[in-house]
Amino acid sequence: MSDEEIEVAKFCGAVLVTGNIKHFPQKPFIMTVSDFLERYN
Repeated sequence: MSDEEIEVAKFCGAVLVTGNIKHFPQKPFIMTVSDFLERYN
């Protein structure tokens, strides 16, 4: 995923869900599947 795609997700208020969070910067809108389900389920 490119920096542009991360910025678009941030701008839109979207949650970016990934299986491997190590490849992404630490941002509150980037989370693993289990983090997403825990937060929004």
